[in-house]
Amino acid sequence: MNPTYCLSILVPTIDENASLRETVEALMCDPKLNSDILEIILVTGINTSDGTLRTCQELENVYDPRVYRITQQLPMLGGAFRSGIAKARGSHVVTMFADLESDPRLVPSLVSESKAFPGSIISASRWIRGGGFRDYGLFKLILNCLFQRVCRLACNAIVTDFTYGFRIYPSPVLKGIPWRETDHAFVLEAILRTHFHRVPIREVPAIWSPRREGRHRPLFRQYLRYLPTVCRLFGRYRLLPSLNSRRDGGKAAEAGSVNPGCFSSGEQETEASSLFVRR
Repeated sequence: MNPTYCLSILVPTIDENASLRETVEALMCDPKLNSDILEIILVTGINTSDGTLRTCQELENVYDPRVYRITQQLPMLGGAFRSGIAKARGSHVVTMFADLESDPRLVPSLVSESKAFPGSIISASRWIRGGGFRDYGLFKLILNCLFQRVCRLACNAIVTDFTYGFRIYPSPVLKGIPWRETDHAFVLEAILRTHFHRVPIREVPAIWSPRREGRHRPLFRQYLRYLPTVCRLFGRYRLLPSLNSRRDGGKAAEAGSVNPGCFSSGEQETEASSLFVRR
């Protein structure tokens, strides 16, 4: 294992069994990827089913000590990711899901890009050439497309997929920001705030497939929860600096910038463009 590049993979799980097993086995059985994996952290909570807990235990028994389970200390999906981030020891952190909506076979491509650009966030995108959706539904597709466009325009970003959440982050970036969201909006906050903090973001194409097991979450309600996050971050990082600039006679407010190796979380960051790669 390369001591300067190693992965902490975060996999929150509630009611997945076969999908969770397939995810972990695909990651651990890839000989090239295996050497980069420091740990796979299975994050469970009070709503995790007994069957899923048994699956976690079986995976721990097979892959101990690199696969282990923790109990989230904050609620919902964002709370699970934030609990995993606090425990992660790798140089880079992978955020993904246990239901196969994030294809574990894509992780080597994300890692390859991450190694080439270790200071960047590598984000899977369903909206660039080579990406797409399977069995998504026309209404959901239109809603998703509109929301991505709104985010791009409001935040002046060239990121194409703000809500997928299947990404690799330099660990200091995730550990250096005081996160606020605990529900699914965390995946949106985690890309928007890093964009405003000037962390380079690169995208690779991904095909989304529907979950094979477990409870489906209402999509429309999920997007409603995204809106306050977008408004709050737009106000903090774009609207307020603009108002301050006008008040101060056109001088831009000073901003804290992010170096992934030495994070600074200033309160009045200026906006910045994210980097973007198509494959």
